[in-house]
Amino acid sequence: MPPATSVRGRARPVHTILAALVALSLVFGVTAARAGTTPTTPSPPATTFANHEVESFSGSGWWSAWGLTTMPWHTTMVTEAGNQFLRVNFPAGSHNGTSFDWLTGTADSAHIQYRIRLSSNWQSPGAKLPGFGDPTYNSDGTCSGGCGLAPANGITSWSARGHLNRLNVPGSYLYTPSKTEWTFQWDTSTLVPGRWYRIDYWVTMNTPGMSDGILSAAVNGQPVFTSTDMTFRLVDSLHVGKAWFGFYYGGTSTPMQNMWIDVDDITVDW
Repeated sequence: MPPATSVRGRARPVHTILAALVALSLVFGVTAARAGTTPTTPSPPATTFANHEVESFSGSGWWSAWGLTTMPWHTTMVTEAGNQFLRVNFPAGSHNGTSFDWLTGTADSAHIQYRIRLSSNWQSPGAKLPGFGDPTYNSDGTCSGGCGLAPANGITSWSARGHLNRLNVPGSYLYTPSKTEWTFQWDTSTLVPGRWYRIDYWVTMNTPGMSDGILSAAVNGQPVFTSTDMTFRLVDSLHVGKAWFGFYYGGTSTPMQNMWIDVDDITVDW
C-alpha cells in the first residue's frame, strides 16, 4: 500500500468541491468518473501464516533442507558483488530448467516471494515459473494430473504456477477442475532481461462447492493481480500441497543458445 499523504492548506467544504466538479463537467463536457484515476488492482487479503521459511542460497548444502540429496539439476551457484544466488540453466536444445518444492502439508493458504533475473539473452515463446500445486505422477515420473497436459480433477490434483509469455510479461499458469493449461497475464509490464525483480504470489484454496478461492500477485511490491472467485478443488481433502519452484522453457521450440534464470531470496509462508 502506498504511504498516506497529507494535503497542505485549509480544508475546503464538501459542497464547494462538489460544486466545482459540476461546473467543470459542464464546461468541459466530461464527468468526474471519466476524469478520475484508473482503478488499481486490489491488494491481497491479509493472511496469518503459521510457518515461515527463508532460502538465501548462502550455504553450499542449501538443498538438503528441501529434502533433496543433491543440487537440483541444471543449477549452479553464482556469486556476484558478494551475494550468492542460484542460477537455473536452460541448455541449448532443452526445455528443462529445474524443479524443487517445499511441502505445505494441510495448509489451505500459502505465499511465496522470490527475486528473479532473466539472462540478458533471454528469449522464449513462454516459460513456467514458481507457484503452487499438488499434481499427481505415474510410477515412471510422468505427470498424471495437474501438469504435463494431464487435466486436474480437483480431487487429487491441481496447480497454479507462474508464467512468462513471449513478451516476458508475468502471469499465471493453471490446471483446475474446469480448465487445463489456463494462462493469463498480470497487469504489469515486461520483465527486462538482466534486471532483478521481486515477485510475490498468494493462494487461498476455495471452499468445496463454492468459487471463492483467491489468487494474488505483486511485482516489486506493487499489486498486479487479484481474483477472489477461483475454483481449485472439489473436496476439502485437497490442499495447497506445495510451493513449487519449477522452471521450464515452454512452447514447441527449445533455446537456440544457453540461457538462464537467476533466483534469490526465497520465502515460503503457509
